[in-house]
Amino acid sequence: MMTPFEEQLRNALKETGYLLPESLEELEQFEKYALDRKLSPPMPEELKDPSYILSKGYSNPCPISDNHTNEEVPDFLAIAARSGNSIPDHIREKMRCDRENAREKE
Repeated sequence: MMTPFEEQLRNALKETGYLLPESLEELEQFEKYALDRKLSPPMPEELKDPSYILSKGYSNPCPISDNHTNEEVPDFLAIAARSGNSIPDHIREKMRCDRENAREKE
């Protein structure tokens, strides 16, 4: 249970955007606060037009092609798929066996 001061502080922090709103009412309070104080700069006119944004093209700075073998794909991609957590040795061994079995079936 929060004290009245803690409740007021929490509400003030949420209203001003220093804590994330947890309800629609809190979000509406923040939006009103932000709009009244013009906290965000105005969006440039060209960014309001989707065709302008799309005309800039699509960029993929690190393309991964399908012609790589499993051994060529760096381990960090597998780790990234696991939210950055390291892969235990028994899982690495299972992955290696699965790759070998897949090669044998080809």
